[in-house]
Amino acid sequence: MNINQDNLYLIGNDHDVCQDYSLSQNKDNINFVIVCDGCSSSKNTEVGSKILAEYAKTRIHMLLKSDIITDEYLYKFFGIDVIIHAEKITNTLQLNNSCLDSTLIVAIYIDGFIKIFVYGDGVILTKTKYGEIKFTEIKFESGAPFYLSYLLNKNRLELYKEQFKQPLKIITEKEEKVVNFDHPLTFNFPVDELESILISSDGILTFYDDQTKEKISNFEIFSEVLNFKNFNGQFLNRRIKRIMRDYKKLNIKHFDDLSLAAFSFKE
Repeated sequence: MNINQDNLYLIGNDHDVCQDYSLSQNKDNINFVIVCDGCSSSKNTEVGSKILAEYAKTRIHMLLKSDIITDEYLYKFFGIDVIIHAEKITNTLQLNNSCLDSTLIVAIYIDGFIKIFVYGDGVILTKTKYGEIKFTEIKFESGAPFYLSYLLNKNRLELYKEQFKQPLKIITEKEEKVVNFDHPLTFNFPVDELESILISSDGILTFYDDQTKEKISNFEIFSEVLNFKNFNGQFLNRRIKRIMRDYKKLNIKHFDDLSLAAFSFKE
């Protein structure tokens, strides 16, 4: 199987600086993609989101240990490792660790599966070889995602538990599952029947008509994003740039930052 990966990130219409970040890489024959979504109400998260992603990249090999320990344990171990070392970098830069208030989504190809760990909120999209599109949305009812950075400060963690104790929802096209805000968000997708799989910040849910101010259907956006013409080179960049050109003519915009990363699979 030929696996390709690609990524990009775009500033939102309502933002002065892009606080999202993404990357993709095939390193030592390890295929992975990463997406981060910095909190708009915290300072310097445009820096913190990059630190999280770039450090997570250096620790991606840890996810290959999933054959000897549970996903839940690996999820917690990986997350703690990334945030502790990311804080060391922010300390060196003399930044408050709240700059690490950011969603982190990591996806890696392992033995016929895409394993995804989500720390925060976001969206996962899949498209089968037969054209069927499925989605998974991770949505915090409080509107405040549970970031790894809260683990760095006991007072912030307790304040979060007090103010934002509402559960989170894992929403698919079939059902809504309600879990605790700190529930391990681990997903495994077999790639045998898949054409592509994509991870995204929640900016993908914020497209709207700038004239009527009406929201564009999420599924319409999902279908457009996954409508790849081919999977050569920067297949995701080509698709998104084409969508943005077409949407500009229609006065359609996304008000939040948008970060995306995707895998494609060809026999």
